[in-house]
Amino acid sequence: MKRFFTFLLMLVLAGSARAQSLTPTVVATAGNYATGSSHTLSYTIGELAVTTLTSANNHLTQGFQQPEDKAVGVTQLQLPNVQVTLYPNPASETLNLWIKCNGNTCENLTVSIHDLLGRQISVPGELQTNGNELLYAFNLKSLAASMYFVRLQDAGSSLSQIIKFNKTSL
Repeated sequence: MKRFFTFLLMLVLAGSARAQSLTPTVVATAGNYATGSSHTLSYTIGELAVTTLTSANNHLTQGFQQPEDKAVGVTQLQLPNVQVTLYPNPASETLNLWIKCNGNTCENLTVSIHDLLGRQISVPGELQTNGNELLYAFNLKSLAASMYFVRLQDAGSSLSQIIKFNKTSL
């Protein structure tokens, strides 16, 4: 009988107990918050949206915060007397670096690839030249998926430019 009352007491207490809940929190690498005359917009980069509602004048995506679309594709930089294009970015097997030089600037230009720790790494590749244009085709198959940097160094003027790229795995 004592066990029955203990069981009944536990059942009543369990039914009336309330658990503590934690609202969803976000740790994001970037985002923004903006306020207009009648609207407020806040977002963080890289979160999933769960529901989308659309009306004639509004578009609402529900989630913790809204993701920012990040473009992938070609990176173009303008250096003094040098045009540089790095593609594709992100890359899985081959990374192309196209360089067009005005004058003799390509003669002093060196290209190297570095990992996240700044160490120069050796990446097999081919170099094709056509007058004042250089095309490097790097074979990335031996690299782990990560972020890397291409460094262009002009020894004649001591200028350098660093271009970030992502290596993905298939």
